[in-house]
Amino acid sequence: MRIGLAYNEKPDATSASDAYAEWDDPSTIDAVEQALSLFGTVVRLEADEFFPQKLSLAHPDIVFNMAGDCTARAASRTSPRCVSI
Repeated sequence: MRIGLAYNEKPDATSASDAYAEWDDPSTIDAVEQALSLFGTVVRLEADEFFPQKLSLAHPDIVFNMAGDCTARAASRTSPRCVSI
């Protein structure tokens, strides 16, 4: 089974801004990928402006969405909408 992993990776912790509060550290993303890999092949899908194209090319059987808010739009709301198409 191909498992898509939709995520937002926190940029380097150089600012004290809450803009990326819902985004995940690389270690968290790695841990989730490792756990999901017990059930199939994991394909990372960063929830950015190219998420719909990445999703289309990846052909996952299922998508695990852990994406948080983006600056211009909420990825946690956009990702499921793209997946259901």
